Amino acid sequence: MRKSRLFYALLVLWGGVTLLSCTVSRARKLERQYWGNRPAVYSANTVGQPSGEATFRYTGCGGFILEYGSETVVADPFFSNTGMLRAALCKYQTDTALINDYFREYLGQPRDTEGRISTILISHAHYDHLGDVPALIRNNLQSGNTVVYGSHTMVNLLRSYPGLLPDTARQLVNLEKQFAARSATQGEKREPEVSPFFYTPGRRIRFAAIPSNHAGHYKFFHPQKLPFIGGQIEQPYSRPPRSALRFKEGQNFNYLIDLLNEKGEAVFRIFSNAGAACDAGIGFPPKYLLNEKPVDLLLICGANYNIAENYPFALLEYLNPRMVNVVHWENFFKPIPKLHKRPEVVPNTNIPKLMHLLEDFAGARRFQQVILLEQPLGRVVRFRF
Repeated sequence: MRKSRLFYALLVLWGGVTLLSCTVSRARKLERQYWGNRPAVYSANTVGQPSGEATFRYTGCGGFILEYGSETVVADPFFSNTGMLRAALCKYQTDTALINDYFREYLGQPRDTEGRISTILISHAHYDHLGDVPALIRNNLQSGNTVVYGSHTMVNLLRSYPGLLPDTARQLVNLEKQFAARSATQGEKREPEVSPFFYTPGRRIRFAAIPSNHAGHYKFFHPQKLPFIGGQIEQPYSRPPRSALRFKEGQNFNYLIDLLNEKGEAVFRIFSNAGAACDAGIGFPPKYLLNEKPVDLLLICGANYNIAENYPFALLEYLNPRMVNVVHWENFFKPIPKLHKRPEVVPNTNIPKLMHLLEDFAGARRFQQVILLEQPLGRVVRFRF
């Protein structure tokens, strides 16, 4: 374990030193272009008056809080940005003070005493997507009310925390067990796998999971992932993981999220590819679902988009969404309060170039050119439909 940590530390230190200057300069370009006077409300309804509204809060690292009516879904809630070397060498610690402050501002108190947040979606089990979930459940949510959806690895990691959830069989949903076996006749193209739809308690939000992959972390001759943080966790640890390196990736998921009217009809559709950039054709929703309702809002991952195959443009071509929100773009090795004072982009990724390419792509394909870039723990964005 010591050798793995040392290798990881040297690699990320090399990357951090060589990329720091361009990381800061790229963020300054974004600050001038995207964080000026921007609207906080966006309409997805091109005909008639809007009849519904959802609020979207970007929390960082591809995570978000989605509110619709009295229901709330949280995805990949991570607040505790920590330095590269600290993540590799030190005990992982959640920034509970920052989380309490954020929830105090969001809910008026640090704990969700009303139990509005009942659903957590996890794209994959790396520490920057799952590491804060145990503390969040214990300190800020109603532990008996929370259901967490994710991979087999995610389930085993959370089961490593004794007493975290009173009913793990109900409250930890292993999505890898939910996929029905399908057969395809010879010569036919098989539709992408998708889980059944799951519903929030009030049945105004539903979601389905689609297996995806995770882009490499760096590229020499071909995409590579950092060692020691890949793979599966087949059994719970004997004690909670003490290091960020113990949060293995597991299976990665994208999520198709529908907001429903009183009749149970989808009135606003989100496709979240926010957790990790993926290769072309992997993790895409099947056509039969898109024929029922097209995607209104696409969440894409900025981090390492340049390493995944034709990302995100193959996905954009496939979905033709009304709006695009780029997330997981910021340098999550720097504390969020510092990022608000001096924004930085994630190392090894030219986010201004991505934004320029997206705008060019939108103009050439003539879909509605609404491309968003929000700061973590920043403003609230509203979507009307």
